Parts: sequence; structure tokens; C-alpha cells
Amino acid sequence: KEIKKLRDYLENSLLERITDIKINSFDANRLPNISNFSIKGVDSSMLLMMLDLKGICVSAGSACTAGAIEKSHVLSSMGINQDYINGSIRVSLDYFNQKKEVDIFINELERIVEKIRK
Repeated sequence: KEIKKLRDYLENSLLERITDIKINSFDANRLPNISNFSIKGVDSSMLLMMLDLKGICVSAGSACTAGAIEKSHVLSSMGINQDYINGSIRVSLDYFNQKKEVDIFINELERIVEKIRK
């Protein structure tokens, strides 16, 4: 249950701090440690690279297309707009993750999104 609370904290914080963001499967029955969200007008490969430079490891797209070059057909079939799919990120949390690590991720992501959008 604690990991679900951490995921929910992550998602709610993202919605509060980053404009044009969509939590994919927000109301669905899903794994408690996974968050998949999309940021409009931002390329996920650029996000991955810039987050990696900060020592933060995340994935692009959905788990169904992990490692694929093309964008997620799963997110497309969910009716998610292509402007959002291109900026899709998947975060996997672990029972060892702490709120302060989530806060660091959110702060870095917010800065990077602002930088990319400029």
C-alpha cells in the first residue's frame, strides 16, 4: 500500500506542477508501482537523455513497446493524442524509493520540461 501512496503522490504532484500533462490509465486498475504519463509537446527521447544526465532512469512509452523505436500502439488505442504520446514516460517505483527521491525527480522533470519547451 505504501508504494501506491508514493505513486499517487508522484502523479498528483506532476498534475499540479507541469502543464499539459496527462496521467495514462489514471482511474484504471493497475500495478501500484508504475506510473505512465504523457507531456504534450515534449519528445520523450529528449526527456530520457536529459534525465539520464541527472542520474534518473525512466522509460519511454508503454511497457508493451519497451525498446521499440515507434510510438506506443497501446497508448494510441487508448485514444491518447499523438502530441501527448510523443512525450510519454514510464516510471517504475520500488519499495525502497522514498518521497525525497520522488521530489527530486519531480523538480528535475519540471526544469527539463521548461527548458525543452523554450
